[in-house]
Amino acid sequence: MKQKKHKAYKESQEGKVSDLIKKLESNLKVNEKINSMIMKLDKLKQQLTTQPQQQQNLKETIAQYEVAICNYEEERRKQNLTSEERQRILDNIRAVINSIEPLPAHNQNEKQIHKDLKNLNRIEENFLILRTKSSDEQFIIDSSKIICQVVEKKNKIIMMIDKTEDDNQGVSIKMQQLKIQNDDQQAETPTMLPDEIQNYGLIKDEQFQRKSKQSLQFIGEIQQQSEKNLNQFETPTAGKDSELSDIKLTDKNIESKQSFEEYTNDNQLNQEQICEGEKCQICFAKKRRYVAIPCGHYIYCEICKQLVEQKMKCLLCRQNVCQMFEVYA
Repeated sequence: MKQKKHKAYKESQEGKVSDLIKKLESNLKVNEKINSMIMKLDKLKQQLTTQPQQQQNLKETIAQYEVAICNYEEERRKQNLTSEERQRILDNIRAVINSIEPLPAHNQNEKQIHKDLKNLNRIEENFLILRTKSSDEQFIIDSSKIICQVVEKKNKIIMMIDKTEDDNQGVSIKMQQLKIQNDDQQAETPTMLPDEIQNYGLIKDEQFQRKSKQSLQFIGEIQQQSEKNLNQFETPTAGKDSELSDIKLTDKNIESKQSFEEYTNDNQLNQEQICEGEKCQICFAKKRRYVAIPCGHYIYCEICKQLVEQKMKCLLCRQNVCQMFEVYA
């Protein structure tokens, strides 16, 4: 409710500013016409003494100017804009300028920031024109003060926009550092996000390989112990049979070791390809899923995509980004 009231108040104030500027402009135009006609009237009265042969024509022209001046003065009286009222209008315009607050350059504030800058530019342009047209020294001074106030307010808004962009950059750098530091902890936790399942699977494969190596070593130790036991009770025939069985067992062990080594080599190659080719090139912690348009950089995961959407700039080439498309591999 408060936001709606504040918005309605600001819109009413903006409408008042445009009406006030129109009143000032109309009042200045009437004053300028009256002043210019008074100057021309004085020149015509001087010509009456220097050009007596044209007195009749000059008197008719003077009478026309006097009627016109009376009409413009009547119009000025209808406007009822005295010097005090004009000062009150200028004070109201100053109050409207002061009511505009610099906002952080977030997505929800983008329209309001654009509107505030547009209104400030309109006020500045109008007072530049009024100051140029006016011959009133006090009004020229007041207009210059308002123009300076508008420029100062615009500078504050621009400084707030720059500060927000710097803060967003700092937040993105901190998030990347946290991702790198907590990568191992995230992989070991039992509850993980869908994007982290792949990394967890790689760790499980490494644990399986380690256990398989330990089991092969244990089988080798059992084989050596059995050979010792057979040698103690060896008979001629039994020795030949045991040698044949040992040869077969060693052949099987060699084949199993070779197949295990081929499996581990292939698995390691697949892991390296996934790690290098499919990881996000910003945080190096998650799988890439999004491409920036129009620059075409396919390097972003879900979290880093949100960083791009905050500034709408590619984090690699710094070009403006229109959209982020998800790529289904």
